[in-house]
Amino acid sequence: MKNWILVSCLFISTFGFSQIEKITYGQEYANNKKNAFNGFIGENDLALYAVDYSYISKKKHELILRKYYKNDLQLMESKNIYSNPIEGFYSVPLELFYIQSKFYLFSQFDNTKENKTLIGLFIFNEGFVEQSFEIIDTVEQIERTDIEIKLANDKSQFLVLQNHPHKVANRQVLDLKTIDFDGKTLWNKELLSTNSVHQIKVEKLIHLKNETFILCNYGYKNYSKSSNSNQNILSSKYTLWIYNKKLNFMKEVVLRLKGKWINGADIALNKQNELIIGGYVNSSRDFGINAAFNMRLNGKYEPKKVNYSKMTTDDFKKFLSVKDINKIKFLKDFYLKDLVMLNDGSFYLLGEMYYKYVDRNYDPRTNITTTTDHYNYNSIIVSYFDRTGALKWHEHVPKFQNSTNDFGYYSSFSWIGLGDKIALFYNDNEKNQAISVTDYFNHKDLFNNRRNAHTYVILNSDGIVKRGQLTDTKTNFVLYPKQSFAINKNTMYLMLEYGRHSKIMSVSFK
Repeated sequence: MKNWILVSCLFISTFGFSQIEKITYGQEYANNKKNAFNGFIGENDLALYAVDYSYISKKKHELILRKYYKNDLQLMESKNIYSNPIEGFYSVPLELFYIQSKFYLFSQFDNTKENKTLIGLFIFNEGFVEQSFEIIDTVEQIERTDIEIKLANDKSQFLVLQNHPHKVANRQVLDLKTIDFDGKTLWNKELLSTNSVHQIKVEKLIHLKNETFILCNYGYKNYSKSSNSNQNILSSKYTLWIYNKKLNFMKEVVLRLKGKWINGADIALNKQNELIIGGYVNSSRDFGINAAFNMRLNGKYEPKKVNYSKMTTDDFKKFLSVKDINKIKFLKDFYLKDLVMLNDGSFYLLGEMYYKYVDRNYDPRTNITTTTDHYNYNSIIVSYFDRTGALKWHEHVPKFQNSTNDFGYYSSFSWIGLGDKIALFYNDNEKNQAISVTDYFNHKDLFNNRRNAHTYVILNSDGIVKRGQLTDTKTNFVLYPKQSFAINKNTMYLMLEYGRHSKIMSVSFK
């Protein structure tokens, strides 16, 4: 199941330095379905809303909406809103949104006997009571179709996108359909690739009332952020699809750097609604990075200027030891996570080192082989660019998270934008609190979340300005950062779990 769409908001801070003003912990509650949390979906003046999804069997699902008091983060109410109103079909939730005091649930309905797929929309009020349900679209080739659903950046409508091959031509098709908040179709459009591409993956989608930007990877082997297998060769090839509804105009821009290989790209809009494209690059097809690039599109959807910045020896010294600095030409196993746009037009690129390895041990006495999967989410790379796209610095935030047989559930990190700053949150070994964050090579591993500390790091245009621990008291609860994205201008909500117990933490900044 796809992750729920979660929005990070960036706002101006009136303080010269962002400081934590308040930390609130909610009371723990029993969560019978471990690994079910799918994120925070919105808030109002009184309440915070989150969703848990569990796939139990083909016929049994649970989609639990939870409501928390904002002042003390106590669990107020929870309800399973999953339903399957169409006889003969199996229902799978796709996306859930909270907007204008209502919940909008998009679900996929499959009838395997008739080979038929439908997309339905449920609307619930704030009391979790269903108000309406209707079918809004059909899917002709579900086995070859990817479905994306996006709330417009200006919150004016929903976009339903179907990505599939053309029935006749050896090209890819993107079907766009916009839906209003009553479930009615506003307009639809079929976009056909201008190149002979028969397979693409939509990696990022930005939708406005009259413009849609779609970042696609047509490298046939898509190396996504959530990939669990190691990659040795870069195969990503990016193209940007742009559709202007007002002009009924479509343009396809191939992202290509001469003699370079892109290792991850992302898009974001600045305050002037200009599209910024950025990412990391390697000089060879080896899976790694040794440079960064970015560009800004003008009103004709043409690049104003392409900025390419190769990493210097001083940059590599932050990530590589003295003995490796002259032998290694790129940083291995780094994946791009996000492009974070700031209010003044400058922006950060965030990346993370990830790799997986498997231990297999054979016992000749029992003739049994045991397998252990090791998930490693390690160092963070933060790259800062000014409003012109010029690179100012690369910074290394050291962390070393190793866990076994859990897909790295409590690993990785989350972040919130704070005007011209950014704050990162992750689980770390408590012994690292005594080590300077710029001591890049002496941080200890966090193995299976033992001796865990809830850690935050704040960066601004000068680099790392603060690293600290969110609580001084020891706790068995662990941050679940992968689904804890910011939905508030100055407050970060984080899910904490211990076994089958959960609670919410909020971190408010001045």
